[in-house]
Amino acid sequence: MAAEWTDRTIRGPSAEYLSADELRKLFGLPAEWLEERVKEGVMPPPIRLTARTLTYTWEHAVFLMLWLKLHPSPTPAPAKGRGSDAGAGVN
Repeated sequence: MAAEWTDRTIRGPSAEYLSADELRKLFGLPAEWLEERVKEGVMPPPIRLTARTLTYTWEHAVFLMLWLKLHPSPTPAPAKGRGSDAGAGVN
């Protein structure tokens, strides 16, 4: 049987619009991480609601959730020699 499309339930944030801070806090991301992914073209840019307001939507959050699931952790590993184990977090 060939694959077909089906409806699925997707978990998403309760708010329709989210600030950059709200979006990155949902995922525990560093402050610069989201902006860097937008600049790299990995993450769709925020939308402009007014001349001074850039915001993300719940769709951005769902996109980010799926992207993070399919890619390595966005947080850098601790530097070698720090912590109780020299090389902690280094594969």
